[in-house]
Amino acid sequence: MQSATFNIKYALSIPEIRDQAAAILGTTAENSTAVNATLIAPEKLNEVRELVLADQYDFASAAWFLDSECPRSISSGLKMRGEDGWKDYIEKCVFTTVTDDRKLYWERAVTALQVKDHGGRNKTAGPEKYS
Repeated sequence: MQSATFNIKYALSIPEIRDQAAAILGTTAENSTAVNATLIAPEKLNEVRELVLADQYDFASAAWFLDSECPRSISSGLKMRGEDGWKDYIEKCVFTTVTDDRKLYWERAVTALQVKDHGGRNKTAGPEKYS
């Protein structure tokens, strides 16, 4: 789930819907950087949300967030540092805490995607456990 602030930034970053999003927000694409989500009516925020929920945009929002909102070190950490990189992403980019439930989802994703370490081994729960 992405916050209204990031939905707005994401919508305004997509050329195909930028002008439509700006119109919903009562601004222009050129002046949109000053938009404050806390000052926008909930129904307008939902209209912007609907724009980015279209299949061609929805699934790309995580990659957009990582690329545009997180430091580069977070992205490289996700690639190179296993569980420690994931923890940094959760804590230093998403600004929340690592919980047992979140870790379980991460472990399932690593297993389902058959993420390999740099030696070609399958990671099952982070850099210290391999199958």
